[in-house]
Amino acid sequence: MTLLQLVLDLRQRLQDMRKENGTVITTISEDGIRWTSSNLLGIINDAFTEATRLIATYAKNPIMSQLANDTLIATTAEAYTDAGINLPASALMVTSVVNQGENDSFYGFIPAKKFYEYLSDSTQPRSEGKFFTVIYDTLTLTRKLMLSPMGNRNIVYTYVYVKNNYTVSDSSEVIPFYGIIDLVKDLAEREAREREHNWERSQILDKRIAIKLGINA
Repeated sequence: MTLLQLVLDLRQRLQDMRKENGTVITTISEDGIRWTSSNLLGIINDAFTEATRLIATYAKNPIMSQLANDTLIATTAEAYTDAGINLPASALMVTSVVNQGENDSFYGFIPAKKFYEYLSDSTQPRSEGKFFTVIYDTLTLTRKLMLSPMGNRNIVYTYVYVKNNYTVSDSSEVIPFYGIIDLVKDLAEREAREREHNWERSQILDKRIAIKLGINA
């Protein structure tokens, strides 16, 4: 599916397929009677981000996880130092960290404030635990992955990333969210319905989204 097809499908759901002069909308840049092209593109880009976040957090359905894996989740191997690792700008959240060479020793996530408390605490089990967090470096203006205990090692970390925002010029680009495009449509329509204060339709979409994520609605 191309971005144009996705926008037109969303317009059809929202019953906004015609311009003010009554002609049918056929391009991504045309404004409808109720929704402008820029507003719909903003909603769709937000839907991609929300799909990424929801699948990473709630994907209990193994089929959904497989469909999302190639397009939403990246795994990177890097040498870690006490200075941390600069995360890619597109990284939304780190989901797992593994220490290579230690029988796949996993690190558990803790908030940044607690992370620094653990670094200064020599009592067990904190001193023996393996933890990671993400901090924002105000000097370099980057987000960094930090590990405790400190020290050089080779790690593999997995992160969820956000796609670049789509614009009018990307009209013919094929959307890479194979297998989950229906979820993206539901998320986009839900956002639009909430802006319209159409709470009844929004609640129906909430249930559909939960089912697609494998959650008991």
